[in-house]
Amino acid sequence: MGRRIRVLLVSLGLGFASLAGDFAAGAETALTHPGRIVEMGANAPLSDVVVKAWPESRRDGTVGDCPTYGKSPLASTTSEKPNGRFTLEIDAARPTYTTTYCVDGYFPRADLDISNKVNGSPVMPVPVGLVARKNDAAAYGALVKSKVTALLSDLAYLASAKPEAYSSAMSSLESEMPNLPPSQRAVLSAVRQLSSEKR
Repeated sequence: MGRRIRVLLVSLGLGFASLAGDFAAGAETALTHPGRIVEMGANAPLSDVVVKAWPESRRDGTVGDCPTYGKSPLASTTSEKPNGRFTLEIDAARPTYTTTYCVDGYFPRADLDISNKVNGSPVMPVPVGLVARKNDAAAYGALVKSKVTALLSDLAYLASAKPEAYSSAMSSLESEMPNLPPSQRAVLSAVRQLSSEKR
């Protein structure tokens, strides 16, 4: 009787070990990406934002006023209190993913073609900014101006630090333009033109 119990326990142990191994192997196929969400301009952390990762880069519908990019999300989570942080886990077989951010009182946001190649790499941009619906025209205009000024200042700094490397990076981005969404192509083209004029 004692021998039978020992055999049964060993069998159960091997079974659990096998299941644990299968679970660990499955976990290794997902890449983790941390992120943080703030109110754009004020930089105050936003919690309870619904964050979803999608397989497609072409918008195909909406749920309420939140856009969708495929039949079902790859991952879904909610930003935490009090810091607005979140983490997505994406199947390593997917080279890119699209994220959507939706919460009452803010315009929904979608970011396309985020890289899924390096485990632990942050969700871009860092941090993710959402615009409050309550912003009036003056506040919105000031926000746009501040973002453009900051972007141009950063690009001017990068261009002056390593001019050849900057030019090479811009050329590489330009070669990827056919694969970018129209809005990103327009911005990249304008930035490229400004860089050329300044040289």
